[in-house]
Amino acid sequence: MYVRRTVRKRKDGTEVAYLALAHNERVNGTSSTRVLLNFGREDQLDPDALRRLVSSLTRYLGDPDPYADDPHADPGAAGLTATESRSVVSPTQSSNT
Repeated sequence: MYVRRTVRKRKDGTEVAYLALAHNERVNGTSSTRVLLNFGREDQLDPDALRRLVSSLTRYLGDPDPYADDPHADPGAAGLTATESRSVVSPTQSSNT
């Protein structure tokens, strides 16, 4: 898998680039590109969203988070830790127990 960058030229001559997660596969003996996920326009892409995706995939694979110590990776989550958790029970569930 890889990040595919596709560039289109507009009528006014400017270029716009699109990013997608792609995978090459063989179909009847020829290589074919399969787009798994379109990220959209490169100039409108949220870099923090991509970092979160990379972090999520690496955690799933059991590898250390490459952005764990990066203060610029996700400014909203810096220094946050879970101190407690509670079960959430809806009113209909609590009346049945």
